[in-house]
Amino acid sequence: MTQEQRDSLELSIKLNLKGIFPRDYSFIDYSLAKKNLKKQVSQVFTVSDIDQIIRIFIIKTSQLTFDNQIISVYKNIRSLYGDMKPQVESIMNTIPSRSQIFKIIRIFLDLMTIFKTTQPSFSIKPENENIYVSKKIELNKLFLSKRQSELTKEELHFIDETWCYYHSIVVDIDNQDNRLKEQIKELNISLSTMINSLEIQIATTKQFISQIESFPRFLNVDIIRHKKNLAQDEDLLISLKSEKNRFKQSNSHELNSAKLKEQAYFAILFCAETLGLSPQEINKDGNPFLSFLEIMTGLNKIQGTGIKNRLSQVYRKYKNHKERNGIIGVNPMINDISVLRKKNTIFQSTLLSLKVKPSTYLINKDK
Repeated sequence: MTQEQRDSLELSIKLNLKGIFPRDYSFIDYSLAKKNLKKQVSQVFTVSDIDQIIRIFIIKTSQLTFDNQIISVYKNIRSLYGDMKPQVESIMNTIPSRSQIFKIIRIFLDLMTIFKTTQPSFSIKPENENIYVSKKIELNKLFLSKRQSELTKEELHFIDETWCYYHSIVVDIDNQDNRLKEQIKELNISLSTMINSLEIQIATTKQFISQIESFPRFLNVDIIRHKKNLAQDEDLLISLKSEKNRFKQSNSHELNSAKLKEQAYFAILFCAETLGLSPQEINKDGNPFLSFLEIMTGLNKIQGTGIKNRLSQVYRKYKNHKERNGIIGVNPMINDISVLRKKNTIFQSTLLSLKVKPSTYLINKDK
């Protein structure tokens, strides 16, 4: 294994442990799976339900070669029945018929991409070595002209970490498997149910309080407690409606793919400043920050004035964001990686905060 391969694998492991390794695979189209299951089995399956069934297929086939997977699963489809039956019973909360279980198996066999590729993978692969080396060379060339030293491995990895913190969720949202989109739909359904239930509860409580207060003489009832509970429910209702609004994916909303990508741009632009790029070096020869964005996004491989214009707009928004948050100047060229992280963490507090948990997928060392 070359040094670049080792560095690339190390970066992949870091990103994976932090839960920000971008997904580049999709076992199944969750939207289509849910649609077919509802149509053919008359049952609503959630993303979590579908994941449970996928897990059965993975366990059944992960120890086999690709050719044997096809033969084993398609020729011995009945062997899946015994494994699938208790899982489907748990999901459907009833005893399904044999026909329903076989329909579910067929739906997954038809849709799962694991059975449609010549080289299925159950784990995450490191970043492509050629891409890693190319990006490393181009970034070092850019920074060497500005700070008279190449980026260290830790600095290169920190740039990628900063980018992937936001970009990984962009990949999730744009992924063709529609997994996150379906999860957001389910979340909105749950929120709508909670909101409707709370609205009924509030209306009922108001009616109850009004009825008690209408009596000129009656048993002593703790109206103050009921009014306090009512106020809490009304505050909760406002909070739930606000949360539901946050989960929209239309323009300007937090979960909009373009909005999240913008956050990724802002984060790495600030990172570039702390590593030595300076706005003072923007001149007739170009903007080093635009060159930096092109390298990080791979857009430097594509020709066209539209790309420059779009990235120029991103940079202007970044400058406006700094001004709005009182970030006037950045001390360039921070050599201490711990100071670098601290400085960037402070800046990222002005950006969208994400909840990220470590991934449980393994890194595949095979090329």
